[in-house]
Amino acid sequence: MKVGYWFLVLLFFLPSVAAAQSLRRDTLRITVDFRRGYSTIDLGYCDNSKRLQELSQAIAAIHSDSTLRVEHVHVRGAASPDGFNNRNQALSEKRARNIADYLVQHTSLPENLFSVEAVGVDWAALEAMVDTSSMPYREEVLEVLRTVPEWIFEGSRIVDGRKRRLGMLRGGRPYQYMSDHFFPAMRRGHFITEVCITELGATHASADTTAPAEKPAESDAYATHNTTTTTTTTTTTTTTTTSIPTSTDTDANDSRLRIAVKTNMLYDAAAVPNLGVELGIGKRWSVAANAMLAWWSNKKRHRCYQLQGGDVEARFWLPSSRREALTGHHFGAYAQIADYDFEFGGKGRQSDGVSFGAGLSYGYSLAVGRHLNIDFTIGLGWFGGTYHKYLPVDDCFVWQSTVRQHWFGPTKAEISLVYVFGKKGGRR
Repeated sequence: MKVGYWFLVLLFFLPSVAAAQSLRRDTLRITVDFRRGYSTIDLGYCDNSKRLQELSQAIAAIHSDSTLRVEHVHVRGAASPDGFNNRNQALSEKRARNIADYLVQHTSLPENLFSVEAVGVDWAALEAMVDTSSMPYREEVLEVLRTVPEWIFEGSRIVDGRKRRLGMLRGGRPYQYMSDHFFPAMRRGHFITEVCITELGATHASADTTAPAEKPAESDAYATHNTTTTTTTTTTTTTTTTSIPTSTDTDANDSRLRIAVKTNMLYDAAAVPNLGVELGIGKRWSVAANAMLAWWSNKKRHRCYQLQGGDVEARFWLPSSRREALTGHHFGAYAQIADYDFEFGGKGRQSDGVSFGAGLSYGYSLAVGRHLNIDFTIGLGWFGGTYHKYLPVDDCFVWQSTVRQHWFGPTKAEISLVYVFGKKGGRR
């Protein structure tokens, strides 16, 4: 009888307890801007301080409400298809972890309530962007995104995949369009913070009257497209979205001084050792200085190959969505000096003092690795000075004439290997 009595009591009481507590999931979406290649949160960068403060306040308000209990906080980070997959995975995980650590410090929630997830490339976000755009070959891109697996294996070896198919589609033109228009937004630190909350003292009536969250703008690829409220006899599940404004240019406030060292491989091939240093200032400007020295001679054969000099150049970098340091199209103005002596067993030419030059340049710097660029540059301008013509006779060099030269035309050519300090890997 006692067992039957308590069974009836529990049968009556448990539904009331279930109805008095309901589960609610609030999805808070936030964009945190990280400096390229870094996972450390910089509160002084872009609007990070404001966004994180708003997110912390929202979670703290829920935590301080006596009718609510925070059960779990999940932070999810993602990246764009650019760059190396393992690098993107590790970087997005570190960034998500740092977001979680920040929230632990600013919300008084225990650390064991937090979990992080790094999904790598956010293919769903890219598909949403393509689907709502008018990009060229849109349907073909969507076909690849929806039907081609991320990786295609032959045994244990990867032989193909979604990213490769996108890169090969129509000669790479759709991929370049996405790189220019969609990838910059994906490269920024988009994080979804999901807060699981138990509502204490909730009733069926209050659950049924819960208003659905406002539907986000369809142009926001990171917004939730379907917001639903589901009510049963025991639980209420609500998904809401909070959008926090974001800036439009991740590099808009980036005034860091970027440093690169380089060597002109054309000079190296001509046996002229050379070295250059370039300083990137802000988003659009850089200054460079290059020096070269070749001091080869063979007096017994009357051969002389001597060249020393250098140049300084100021460059303006065209706006680009690629965002790598010192990468893309650039225009410049340069000044040169040189001192030389050339003689190969016949008539020689030796500069009379230092010769000078100046001109304008155009070039393109291509990112080929995490820190490496290859820079192609051509310059047109004037080069002039005075040189002596001479003939080697026995152990003497007999002067023949003095010539004043004025040259207008190509005066600069570079195919330089550039190492950029602090640069991120590849394209993100």
